[in-house]
Amino acid sequence: MTFLVTDGDPDAAGLNVAFMELLSHAPYNETLEGPLRAYEEFVLAELADVVRAGVESGDFRDADPEATAAFVLATCDGVTGFGTALGMAEAAADVRDRLFAYLDAVVVADA
Repeated sequence: MTFLVTDGDPDAAGLNVAFMELLSHAPYNETLEGPLRAYEEFVLAELADVVRAGVESGDFRDADPEATAAFVLATCDGVTGFGTALGMAEAAADVRDRLFAYLDAVVVADA
C-alpha cells in the first residue's frame, strides 16, 4: 500500500494500519477485494505513468514503467507493515533510504 498519510501523526498512521488490515482480508472477502484491487491498480497505473513520463522526458533511464511501479508499490506496502504497524521507524527509514538509492542508481538518468 502506498503511504496514505505522512509520518509523524499517530492518529493518521492508524489509517495506514487499517488499510493494511483490510488488504489482509481481501482474499477472503469479495466486497473488499474489488475496491482494494481497483485502488492498488490505480496507484500502479499512476506510478507507471510517472516513470513513463520520466523516460520520455529523459529524466529517467529506459526503465520498465510497470515493473518499476510494482517494485516501488511493493516496497511501500512492505515498509508500512513493519514501519507503521509495528513502530519500527528506524528500519522503515533504512528501507526508504535504500529505495531512494535504488531509484537514483537504476531509474534516474545521469545529470
